[in-house]
Amino acid sequence: SQTFDTVAGQSYTVNYFVTAQQGAGPQSTLVEALNGATVLGSVTESIPGFGAGESFHWFAGPSLTFSATGSSSTLRFTDTSNGGAAAGTNWALDGVTVSGQVAAIPEPSTYGLMLAGLGVLGFVARRKNKT
Repeated sequence: SQTFDTVAGQSYTVNYFVTAQQGAGPQSTLVEALNGATVLGSVTESIPGFGAGESFHWFAGPSLTFSATGSSSTLRFTDTSNGGAAAGTNWALDGVTVSGQVAAIPEPSTYGLMLAGLGVLGFVARRKNKT
């Protein structure tokens, strides 16, 4: 699992890649986004086996989209492979990305620059009116 900063009310999308590493049995994973013990969203995936002649192949997992409810969220990847056929299996995870739609919050200097620009425009407009 991994905890990261979020903004409450903003949407985030998680993408990742998985591959079977060993064993031929059915392999699966559960991906969850959490705020503490509260599940914000989840997806499950059956990890595909290799095609004929393949010994390694990364597969894009299904995207997980969730809406944050606090200043931090946790991603958890759980191996849900079970049963006798899954004994001795192992999968790998890579390329985890989180993208969000965070609203930009202007820096105080941006407001100062904007006010200075408006002041200059007002000065120029007033000067033109006097002539």
